[in-house]
Amino acid sequence: METIYNYKNFDLNEGFKKNFGTLMKVGTFMPTHFTLQNLHGQSIATGDLVGKKAIIETASMSCPNYFKNIESMLELERQHPEYDFYVLYVREEHPGENFPSHQSLSQKAACAKKMNSQDSRTILIDDVAGTLHRYMGAYPNSLYVVDHKGKVVFARYWNQPDELEIHLSGLVVTDSNDAPSTTEPTPIQTTTLLKTLFRSGAQATVNYVSSLPKILKQKNEEKSVNCKAKHL
Repeated sequence: METIYNYKNFDLNEGFKKNFGTLMKVGTFMPTHFTLQNLHGQSIATGDLVGKKAIIETASMSCPNYFKNIESMLELERQHPEYDFYVLYVREEHPGENFPSHQSLSQKAACAKKMNSQDSRTILIDDVAGTLHRYMGAYPNSLYVVDHKGKVVFARYWNQPDELEIHLSGLVVTDSNDAPSTTEPTPIQTTTLLKTLFRSGAQATVNYVSSLPKILKQKNEEKSVNCKAKHL
């Protein structure tokens, strides 16, 4: 059965995770042939991003992890003008009445424009099919750092600004992309989670609550795996 990229309802084990892939590996290069759109409706090739060091974060208006990190990312942008900071608008993580599953590029762009009032970074919009997003792993809030030649030098399934800050300071962050703990986001404050879900709509809130038993079960299983790994 073919998976649906723009799923209509959040479900932990359905469209949400069935699209997940692997990150672009450190040492590989960003593709240059994909086409994105900026908030002014202008087309931009991914090749146009090459030439200066860049930090690319995937996000959407219904992604709690993204909202948790905005202030930290804006502070890092102020501290590191040698980088271009981009937000790549992807599918809605928790689609609801206000930010529904994208059916057209114009609808997706309308959602992305609302992000601009809270985030001053350059926002780029992937196509409706999520072509670049799927190439990058299809995670809701992944992060890539690329050098001026477009080579990936740092990658995470979920953006963790504290790890990014260590990397940007020139220190080495242990590269554990394949560890179970890196495939799930860091804890989110309940207020941020609920505010993001409510913003998206009642549907998003109900779907998340319905999936909560699965989420808690999975987290407990991951804790068990990590504890066993520490004793090996």
